[in-house]
Amino acid sequence: MVSIAKKILQDHLKEGKYELGEEIGILIDHTLTQDATGTMAYLGLYLFY
Repeated sequence: MVSIAKKILQDHLKEGKYELGEEIGILIDHTLTQDATGTMAYLGLYLFY
């Protein structure tokens, strides 16, 4: 039986192999932040995309 988390990760896998202990890259659909510092965090992460 496949967990919902595994299904989501496999559907959003961008790079790497979905194997235990391996590093992967995923595509993100939605995120939530609490305050204005979230915008700065997103801008910082966007540089790596």
